[in-house]
Amino acid sequence: MNALPILNYHGIESWEGEYHWTSAERTYVLGRRALEEQMDRLILEGFTTLSLDQLSNWMEGRDTKKAILLTFDDAHASHFEHVLPCLKKRSLKGIFFAPSGLVGKTGQMGWAELRELVKDGFEVGSHGHRHIPLTNLLERELEAELELSKKMLEDRLGMEVTSFSVPRGFYHPRVKKAALRAGYRFVFTSQFDLNRKGSDPFSLRRLAITSAISIERFSQLLQGGLGAQRYSERFKEFARRFVSPTVYEHWAGVKSRLMVGGAR
Repeated sequence: MNALPILNYHGIESWEGEYHWTSAERTYVLGRRALEEQMDRLILEGFTTLSLDQLSNWMEGRDTKKAILLTFDDAHASHFEHVLPCLKKRSLKGIFFAPSGLVGKTGQMGWAELRELVKDGFEVGSHGHRHIPLTNLLERELEAELELSKKMLEDRLGMEVTSFSVPRGFYHPRVKKAALRAGYRFVFTSQFDLNRKGSDPFSLRRLAITSAISIERFSQLLQGGLGAQRYSERFKEFARRFVSPTVYEHWAGVKSRLMVGGAR
């Protein structure tokens, strides 16, 4: 396979009500059994999970594995309680993106849990400091979000932080420039697509895994069958780039509430 899927996960729960989620977050919350089924499926289909160093090799054409990257945004407590044992049991690699200013807050992993992830061989990247949209920030504010989070994570975890995940999907070319200045090697976006050899490492695309994705649809995504969703997600990406975060998130919140109401 000449394309690389990078999967993007958020919250995981064993039972509804285990954690508090906002209506916007609920769309991206998977049951633990669904996560386990998906991990078993990618193993069955012969995928190898990559580390960041291996990602560089793959993108430069020096690695021909049937590869996949697993990413987990927000450093939610459920990642330590549910994702970590799931991946360890199956010897799978994963990258966890932490908003440094939220570590230890209610519902989030603490520094001890993040250090445990690193000890177990997993990678930790930055998800900004305050987990806020970056597109409307002044230049000095943007640089602070990337630089402060990198330094704090490196100081507390005793490791180099080379990857950055764009908070809440608000990506702009300014983010790439700030990431280069801050010393990152990879920037992960929410652009819904696959990656090719030679892709820009500062604009990596990911496939957000939502609660609505069946195991059959999951298999289609693994094989590159993105279908019409690729285009609907591109519209969202365009909107996030050119519409203010406040307007976009209000629209997304209304849509999410309508969908939840309709499901009931």
